Formats: sequence, C-alpha cells, structure tokens
Amino acid sequence: MRGGASQPGRAQGAVSIRVRPGGWGAADPREIAQVLSFVADLLAPAFPRHAGDVIDISYRREGPVTLLERLPDGAYRMYLTVQDTRWEQFTYQFAHEYCHIVTNAEQRSNQDAAVRGTQWFEESLCEAVALLALEGVGARWDQRAPVVTVPGYAGAFHRYAELLLNQAHRRLPPGTSADAPLENWYLANRAALEVDPYQRAKNEVVANVLYTWLRGSQGALESIGYIGVEGLQSVGEGQAFAAYFERWRAASPERLRGTVTRVPALFGVARPGANGTRLVGR
Repeated sequence: MRGGASQPGRAQGAVSIRVRPGGWGAADPREIAQVLSFVADLLAPAFPRHAGDVIDISYRREGPVTLLERLPDGAYRMYLTVQDTRWEQFTYQFAHEYCHIVTNAEQRSNQDAAVRGTQWFEESLCEAVALLALEGVGARWDQRAPVVTVPGYAGAFHRYAELLLNQAHRRLPPGTSADAPLENWYLANRAALEVDPYQRAKNEVVANVLYTWLRGSQGALESIGYIGVEGLQSVGEGQAFAAYFERWRAASPERLRGTVTRVPALFGVARPGANGTRLVGR
C-alpha cells in the first residue's frame, strides 16, 4: 500500500501488527504483517498483560531494535533488518524484539544503573524466545501457513533454529553441572556483561540454556511477562542479579514462582532475596 502502513494484522493474542512500506526488497508489507501476526499468534496468548498492543514495524539497515518510546497513538516502534521473503529470519528477529516488549523493557527508564546491569540477561532471554518461535512456527507452517510458499518451507525454520543452536561458541564445556550449568561461566563473565550487555557470543551461550528452560518448564514462557513489572531502586552491594530475580518472582502469580526460581539456580545464584538483599518499591 502506498503512503502508509499495511492494514494491521490481528493475532489471537489481540496484538495488532502494522508494517510500513520501504526497504523490504521483494517482500510485500501486507504479507510481512500476515507472517508476523502468525508468529504473534504463537507467542502473544502467554502475555495477557500485553493484550491489545499495537506494534508499528519499519525496515532499517542498522539492525533490529525496539524503541523504549512509543508513538503518539501508543504503538510500539519496532525496526527489523530482513529483505525479501526470508520468513524464518522475519520470525527470528520479530520474536526477539517482541520479547523485549512483553518483558517490559520500557520500564528500564524507571530503574537504576544496578538494574540496567542485568540487561544482558534479557538479551539472552529474547534470543531464547526467538529460537522457541522458530521451532513453534516451523511445526505449524506447512499446515497453516499465512502466505504461499514452496512445499516443505517449514524446514527452513527448523534448519535455521538448528544452525543457531549448534554454533560452536554457544556450547558449554563438557562436564558442566546439569543443575547449575552457567555457574562457572557466570562467575567468569559477569563483570564484562554488566558493562556491555550486547556481547552476542556470550548472550548466546546463556540463550541456549534458557531455551532448554523455556521448552521444559511449564509456564516458563508466560512467566517472562512479569519481568520488569516491579521497579527496583536499591539493592545491597553485589546483589543486583539476585534482587532482579526476586522482583520477577514476587511479581509473578504464585503458580509460576517455582518456574521463575529455577532460573537463578541455573547461574548458581542463591535463592532470590537471600543474603541481605534489600528490595525497595517504586
């Protein structure tokens, strides 16, 4: 469509997707909206707090991003970096950015530097959600594809997920503890990640572990919708990560708290709220 965004695609989770023309190569903005709504159909029902969200999507060369500031009509502003009909890459990038929306990244502007130092975890988590989306969309594509593709296109989603999951830099050393697989890794990399959360090779090590958690823990996907709901303004020295998890756990419904508590254990972090961590409301 000329001069404006495509007609919104409506997902089952009541998310409205609109795609602005320009830069997409051979991909039609209307088809992009249909595909991304298909992805949202998979993810959005887990996030009732974000029912009714509108996501305004444009192309940009510099890399995918979702801005903290919304448009005047309340829509989230998302930018993707995919051209032509590479639907598996659209799925991967959109799911990652959508994860930032449903984990309430916009609340970071209300939080202190110690809490922003946990942003690397959310980058890793959103990579894990993107992997989960590739798997889920691939399982549904051939039977319910929202656009016409060649027969067997579902395999593209599975192959892309496998390619990413099996990258050598994502692997932990042999003999890593099954209960706390990231404990030694976290101790070695914590300081660097708190300074620069966008170290993709490191983020992706964590993402593979969180992907396993998302796939194997009941309610895990739903639980991430409660990240960032509560502000965190003051913590004890060196306790930001444990306090971050405690805020997440406390904001979650009782039925999801056990699932959330499993996450700090993966890093060998003490039960949230232990060791004198001081939590302060907004």
